[in-house]
Amino acid sequence: MGPRQPILNPFSGRPCSNQVRRFQELWYATFPWLDYDVSTDTVFCYECRTSVDLQIVSVEKCVDDSFVSKGFSTWKKGIERFRVHQMSHFHQNCVSALKSHKRGYSISTSIGHTTC
Repeated sequence: MGPRQPILNPFSGRPCSNQVRRFQELWYATFPWLDYDVSTDTVFCYECRTSVDLQIVSVEKCVDDSFVSKGFSTWKKGIERFRVHQMSHFHQNCVSALKSHKRGYSISTSIGHTTC
């Protein structure tokens, strides 16, 4: 299983000034961890959210939980925020922890119990 990445034409929109901002399908290619929730018109980080749901990592000290529990939908700043999240220590630890988990390695011996 992986991130939900539906192709909608068009995606739901949100008013922003005199424009309607929408999630862009092309973002999936650049940020393959994006997990789009159709019902809320928000995105999450598949790796981070899954790692927290499986209790592989702890989200308690994470500064910004938009991609883990709240959902992100400020499309005007999408690319900027996606890049910041992707480079975050928390995201990188979640990616590593989830890969280890899928391979059946003990997280405690590979990277330890991770926090943001």
